[in-house]
Amino acid sequence: MILSITPNLMVADVRKSTSFYEQNLGFEIMAWVENEQNEEIWDFVMILRDGVTLMLQSVETLEAEVPTLKRSGLGQGGTLYFKVDNVEAYYKKLTGKVTFLNELHETFYNTREFNIADIDGNVITLAQDNDELLIEEIE
Repeated sequence: MILSITPNLMVADVRKSTSFYEQNLGFEIMAWVENEQNEEIWDFVMILRDGVTLMLQSVETLEAEVPTLKRSGLGQGGTLYFKVDNVEAYYKKLTGKVTFLNELHETFYNTREFNIADIDGNVITLAQDNDELLIEEIE
């Protein structure tokens, strides 16, 4: 049985990447790593919003943990696909603040969505189901 999945993104600067997700997508810090002196170490952090958890880990520590990642580099590990309840509000909020990879658009699979890049080049899709199209197809 699979209990959950939490993406772990390889980032150049955990502190800056955390700030990106806090300021632009409303995530909050859930947990971080401390050294033996109980000092924060910005090599790893878990962030949370609306029950969705992401892990952000430094290039150095993640490559040390999984050496084959050295070949892929930043932003080469995949994409994050977020289902949201008001995609237009996210689009307006993020305009002028982040790098857009495409505009808000309708897809052939009945969603409205757009793609942005985080500061490490990871692709983030924000999408909303287009219920009207789904209902028309069912009828």
